[in-house]
Amino acid sequence: MIFNQIDGIQLTRDNFSVLLGQDSYTIGLADLNAGVATSNGMTITLDKTSLTENPVFRTAIIDQGSQKIGYLMYNSFTSNFDEQLNDAFGTLQSAGVTHLVLDLRYNGGGSVNTSIILGSLIAGQPTTDVFSTEEWNPDVQEFFENNQPDRLTNFFKTTTNAGTALNTLGLSKVHVITTGSSASASELVIAALEPYVDVIQVGDDTAGKFQASITLYDSSDFGRSGANPAHRYALQPLVLKSINSAGFTDYFNGLAPDIALREDFENLGILGDINEPLLAACLQDIMANGRPSFNKSSIQYDELSGSMELKPFSQEMWKETELGDYLISQ
Repeated sequence: MIFNQIDGIQLTRDNFSVLLGQDSYTIGLADLNAGVATSNGMTITLDKTSLTENPVFRTAIIDQGSQKIGYLMYNSFTSNFDEQLNDAFGTLQSAGVTHLVLDLRYNGGGSVNTSIILGSLIAGQPTTDVFSTEEWNPDVQEFFENNQPDRLTNFFKTTTNAGTALNTLGLSKVHVITTGSSASASELVIAALEPYVDVIQVGDDTAGKFQASITLYDSSDFGRSGANPAHRYALQPLVLKSINSAGFTDYFNGLAPDIALREDFENLGILGDINEPLLAACLQDIMANGRPSFNKSSIQYDELSGSMELKPFSQEMWKETELGDYLISQ
């Protein structure tokens, strides 16, 4: 089921962004079959409100034969919810899962530090193992190499920033669901795990974003502390690119799936349900221990934009760090 009307007006390429920008509106639902949308008379009224979303959207334990398979849908790398992410892995750990399906299909990225935590929760690598390295512009790179070389290397972790021990699974294989909306920090997790874990990517090509930004405030050292309270804006420049421990980076065209299967808008299914097509593909691959074949939709739809793209820093990756020492020295 889809919606194809707002306040009785048919959605088009030209009007959808304006109609969706209202504070309150009523959507008209339709059934989609063979590429044809037919209104079914059902409506839903929506009112705009402020919402702090927990990115840990769904956690489930799936019993398939003798296998316990964990499922986690994670929608944003938000550091304020690192403890909730760790708790979700605690649930998976307590259940004794031996496989994990990580659903990043709508995850546009976020915090580099949170991506390190997620990768650490999956793999459980020692803190001496490199998660990723960073390449800045030549001036900053030289400064860090000469003065703070540790800032250029990100290692696996055993605790959250709050000091809580990570509920690591220590897996040797993980299935990751991706689409074109999977970007930046989502891609970093996949790339960073590849040298250590058998990553089976299921779905569609990712967005292809491997650069990260930092925040520069109006303060003496460009940090948030002491920032001018009269200025409500800050700069968010792209400053570095991420490289995995094997030297892999520059994936401009995204990361290609091992099992290619695009979302079928006529059969989206229910997220987390074992019959949802992308999750079902992961489960079949786990149980078959091979590459099953799947029925693919003969109709392909153009995607104009997604709801995640309306959020600040959509499909961006940022580093929670400050450049005060370098910037002041210049």
